[in-house]
Order: sequence, then structure tokens, then C-alpha cells
Amino acid sequence: SQRRVRGGIAVQVYLCVEGSGEERAEMMKAFYDKALQGEETKFKYPDIDPSCMASLETLFGHELTVQDVMFKLLYAIKDLGGTLNMEPISEEESERFEKYFERMIARNAKINAKMDD
Repeated sequence: SQRRVRGGIAVQVYLCVEGSGEERAEMMKAFYDKALQGEETKFKYPDIDPSCMASLETLFGHELTVQDVMFKLLYAIKDLGGTLNMEPISEEESERFEKYFERMIARNAKINAKMDD
């Protein structure tokens, strides 16, 4: 998914590294189904087909860890000419993070309340 914020773009990817991708997909599908309760929304939520989901471990046929995949991803980014900024975030970035984090907590609380109904 893509999220646009002033001055930047975040691209988010769901990646199942180990275990059963199909079981995780069934759980995600149940979450969306329960949260949406058949209602129309202004956003398009993913149509999840658990039979199409698998972990990287299953697809590659050997054991993998999240740490393995993170290192491979970081090396691939470096090989493609990307750079990583390891400097601490600024005060402004920290405040922005807090604001977005609080917004996410509030949004999740609404979803959890709907699921409890």
C-alpha cells in the first residue's frame, strides 16, 4: 500500500517470511470481514485469497528468518545504489511520528470497538 504524507511517501508491503502464509491470510481476511461488516467504505480494502498466499520459506523450500530477509533486503538496496540514513531523527520528525502514531492508535481503537460489537 502507499501512504502519502507531506514531504514523503511510504510504501508498505506485507511479507510472510516463515510459517504458513495461508493461515496468516485467513486471519487477515477474517479481520477485514469482521471490521467492515459488509459496509461500504471510502477506501478499497484488499480482497484476500488465502489460497494464493505462501511464506518465502515455503516458496524457497528452506528455512528463513526475518533477520535473514532484512539483511538480504538491505544488501539489495545497497547494490542498487540506495543509501540508508542511520542518523537519529530530528525533533520535528519525532513530533510528527508521535502525531501519526496517536492517530493510528485512535483508528485501531475504533476498529477494535467494532470487532467487539
